Amino acid sequence: MLWSTSLLAAVTADTTFGGSGISWWQTVGGLLAVFGLLMVSMKFLGKLNRRNGGAEANVLTVWPLGPKREIQVLRLGDDVHYIYRHENAMVLLKQEPLAEFERTRNQAGTDTEPQGWKRFFPNGLPFAMSAAKSAAPAPDLTSS
Repeated sequence: MLWSTSLLAAVTADTTFGGSGISWWQTVGGLLAVFGLLMVSMKFLGKLNRRNGGAEANVLTVWPLGPKREIQVLRLGDDVHYIYRHENAMVLLKQEPLAEFERTRNQAGTDTEPQGWKRFFPNGLPFAMSAAKSAAPAPDLTSS
C-alpha cells in the first residue's frame, strides 16, 4: 500500500511531460501538422488522378433495381459495358461500342422511347429470359 502511494505521488501532471521538454500543445500541434500535410497530399493526388486517369474509364449511369441490385453502364476505353450487380456477383449483360451507345442516347432524347434500362433491353433482361428457357421441371424422385 505504501509502495503504490509513493508511485502515484511520483507520477503527476508536472512530471509526465515536464522532464522531456514536450508540452501538450506541441503534441497537438504536431498532430495537426501531420493531418494537414496528409489532407494536402490527398487533394493533390486526387487532382492528379482526375487529370490523368479519368479519360479511360468512368460510370455513365446506374439504374437501381432494388435493394443491393443495380445495372451499371460503364465506359472502358472505346467500349460500353452493361453490368448487372448484386450482393455477391457481377454479370456482364451487354457490350457495345461507344459510338453506338452515344447514337442510341441521342435518339432516345428525340424519340418517345422508354427511358432507363428498358431502352436498351426492350424485350426484358437477357439473363431472366435464358433462365426461363433452360428451366426444366424437376424429376419426381418419390415414385421411382
